[in-house]
Amino acid sequence: MANDANCFALAESIAGAARGARVVFGVILGTGVGGGVVIDRVAREGANAVGGEFGHGQQQGIAEEALRYGRVHQPRACYCGLVDCREQYIAGAAVEREFLARSSRALSLREIEIVGSAGDDEARDAIERWAQRVAISLADVVNLLDPDCIVLGGGASNLEAATEGMSARVAQYTFGDCMRTPILRAQLGDSAGVIGAAWLW
Repeated sequence: MANDANCFALAESIAGAARGARVVFGVILGTGVGGGVVIDRVAREGANAVGGEFGHGQQQGIAEEALRYGRVHQPRACYCGLVDCREQYIAGAAVEREFLARSSRALSLREIEIVGSAGDDEARDAIERWAQRVAISLADVVNLLDPDCIVLGGGASNLEAATEGMSARVAQYTFGDCMRTPILRAQLGDSAGVIGAAWLW
């Protein structure tokens, strides 16, 4: 048995968007947030079996973001027992909850993007905040692991903001004067986890 995000990352590294890359970091941005590390076509769980648990590091820059929008940051408890985990800010469900709280409108993530593109300021700001949070989080991955490729999957990865301009956003927060890591949308869709699980053995 293996973590679904590890299986996703493995599948994308062998037959998907990251095919041919040696070091791959896969991220699932769905109802929750998961991550997996693959090195030389092997999913790396780590000594504590938490390798790549991207969703449960602390989301950086939240207090500063709140100040920019004239708000006071209210910490968010995570089901894992920690506070301000990335999952509470960049999962698709988290964005929908936040948008509902701010606008009193219950829209799906895709609907938020559509109305934002049509000129709705609240919706546009919601997507902008999300993209910037994702960029800050991915920069942590680049600075720590420096993978050859980052692959985004899950429902939120279908947003235009997930890949359009994401590399430039990430570059604002990475060490050094360049950021060459490609950030790609997954190619294997909902089957990636199952395909990766089959390849474990």
